[in-house]
Amino acid sequence: MTKKGKQTLPYLLSTTKSLLKAKRYYYQSYDFRFQCKRNRDCYTERNVRINMTRMWHNIIIPNAILCRESGYRPKFQDALDALNHAMTNGKTERSLAMWRQICQTEAQLPKEQKVVYKYRRSFYYYVLGMAATKDGLLYSLPKKKVITLDSYIDKVRKFVFDSMPKKILWRSPWDGLNELVYKWKHFDDEYNERVEAREKRIRELRGKANSILPWLHDSDDQRAKVEAEIDAIEKEDAADEAPDWPNTLREICSTFHVSMTTAKQFKDWLKQYCKYDSSDYYGDDCKDVYWPKPHSVTDKKDSEPDIVDVDEHVDNVDVDDDDIDDTDAGIDHDIQAVVNSGDRPVGRIDDDEEAELPF
Repeated sequence: MTKKGKQTLPYLLSTTKSLLKAKRYYYQSYDFRFQCKRNRDCYTERNVRINMTRMWHNIIIPNAILCRESGYRPKFQDALDALNHAMTNGKTERSLAMWRQICQTEAQLPKEQKVVYKYRRSFYYYVLGMAATKDGLLYSLPKKKVITLDSYIDKVRKFVFDSMPKKILWRSPWDGLNELVYKWKHFDDEYNERVEAREKRIRELRGKANSILPWLHDSDDQRAKVEAEIDAIEKEDAADEAPDWPNTLREICSTFHVSMTTAKQFKDWLKQYCKYDSSDYYGDDCKDVYWPKPHSVTDKKDSEPDIVDVDEHVDNVDVDDDDIDDTDAGIDHDIQAVVNSGDRPVGRIDDDEEAELPF
């Protein structure tokens, strides 16, 4: 095993890092993350190339699409840096030797035959929403053809899911944010409990009033007492106003004793929740959104492990030929359709930074 020391994980190999890059804190989908202990001894050319496809389509591309959807535009070189890290980090010496051999072989191929050329076109298509022709022209894809994270998952479902050791939903690792979201969700609990208790008591009193027999000698007095109690409860209800969630960052900090960074993170989370789940946000049950409980209210024995702490040890295994199907099937058809539409190109691939595989 080659010892390179601890290396910084590229953001496109981590959904959490990709979210941070885009300053996005509300997200509810799958966790696409690199597992350094998987396929450590992947040393045949066939398996190394299959592993390249997995890293590219299972992790790098979905995280890059997530960045773009969240307002951050990743670069193709960022994607290649992530691929190189995934193919070298934690690998055995013979795995590294095969990776170097593949990179050197690729460097001698004509441009159109290089795997990096194929990856560049798929990066433009999936991530940047652009069609790259074989002669290097770039066209903007029609809006309906731009790939979203959801549509990408549907397109490559068997690659993204069948070749993953475990299907894991992303879970927020930021406990300060989780704490504030939990308090926001439960901010009205005590008020709602008081309202429900008053409504229950009023129903009981009205039932009692209806059960008073009119021919009893003190029926009028009994009914008057009940009505007086109902009136007092209704006045109490009118005077009991729902609490207002702190509006400014300083108010959040002083009310909940959190840092300005955490308060800002929560404010961004709330805006993003409204943006990405607007139908739920404006409904009556807007605070029913699923979000992990903070450690302060979670039973350690029953809690799920933090996503950032989960790492599976899966030894290298041979894979079926189905795993190397052309995941990019259909790209050429869509590119040609854009060219045939008569739209003008918006640039050239050559104008972009020349990015190559290492070695």
